[in-house]
Amino acid sequence: MTIPPSLARVLLIASMVVVVQSVGAQSSATDSAAVLAAAQTLLRSINTRDSSLAGPLLLPGGVFVSIREGSAGWTPRVQTHAEFLTSLPSGKGQLLERIWSPRITIEGALGEVRAPYDFHVDGKFSHCGVDVFTLVKATNGWIVSGLSYTVQQTGCAPSPLGAPK
Repeated sequence: MTIPPSLARVLLIASMVVVVQSVGAQSSATDSAAVLAAAQTLLRSINTRDSSLAGPLLLPGGVFVSIREGSAGWTPRVQTHAEFLTSLPSGKGQLLERIWSPRITIEGALGEVRAPYDFHVDGKFSHCGVDVFTLVKATNGWIVSGLSYTVQQTGCAPSPLGAPK
């Protein structure tokens, strides 16, 4: 049986679309995993107060923005990546920040991880909120250009991760 040339072209184009879509999905899954891994490594650096682990993950000139809920409303505070790296090892107390249910979006070389979190100091609950990591794809992989997060001390839903260990 001979396939008419017009049908052969349609089948060829359709198969190329399937191949391109599957390659895009693989790339997207790989990038999503890498974006989440960078965010989780930054959290590990916070939990261990390890600025040498955090440093390579942070875009020079980037900032952290915390938005704290208080009696006067929401108040933002900005900390540069350089200030963060200096303060991290010098702080006191054992830190534990945990995220869950991350939502990851990627558009080209721009990635975002958005997730609820809880934060504990010396094993005691401190606050909760939402972390929003913004990442860019650099020559050495995905790095954090900024982290914005809310800080709430009341009204926090229980973490699905359970009590810290």
